[in-house]
Amino acid sequence: MGNIFKSKPAKILAIKKHTHKEWSFTLDCKIMKSPGQFMMISLPQIGEAPISISGYDDLSFEVTIRNVGKVTSHFFKLGIGDIMYARGPYESSFPLDKFKKQHLLLIAGGSGVAA
Repeated sequence: MGNIFKSKPAKILAIKKHTHKEWSFTLDCKIMKSPGQFMMISLPQIGEAPISISGYDDLSFEVTIRNVGKVTSHFFKLGIGDIMYARGPYESSFPLDKFKKQHLLLIAGGSGVAA
């Protein structure tokens, strides 16, 4: 993605509707990402929100969003082919290689558990 402080357009490739308030959006956007990071997802003239990366491959990434406020409610009005804007990723990633063949206890809350 280059400059992590500049938003780039990201076309919606797929939407998974888990509940009426929680949907996962697959976005067409190449970024250097790692497990545990988050993106700032935005819409012009509306605002932006920090959203955990909940899945990814080489060409796209997925964010799981809960419809709870002014900004997130606008994401739920979008459909496949529409554009969101993304900047990031931010934060450190999880060192997954260190945890191979280890027992882990994970404690998390809210939608941030998606990472």
